[in-house]
Amino acid sequence: MRNSDGFQCDVFYRQVCQGLVLTPRILGRAERYGRFGNLSISLMSPEDLFLFKSITERELDLDDMRILVESGVNWDVIFHECQKQSGYKI
Repeated sequence: MRNSDGFQCDVFYRQVCQGLVLTPRILGRAERYGRFGNLSISLMSPEDLFLFKSITERELDLDDMRILVESGVNWDVIFHECQKQSGYKI
């Protein structure tokens, strides 16, 4: 979803781009942003955001990934999640 100011928000349900799955591990690393009536919003960890951006075909996601790396990510978390997701079935 994108508004007229260019703000973009992606909404996923269980799986993204027929690739990564929103696992309990990912949900556990997410930070609760707020609750708005029946809608609860959480923000993904930088590590999980990096992974999800890595499987898209959007050119601007490469810039986002660079910014995430420059701000500091835990490569062990990224590597571990990749290992766990390599054979994950929903």
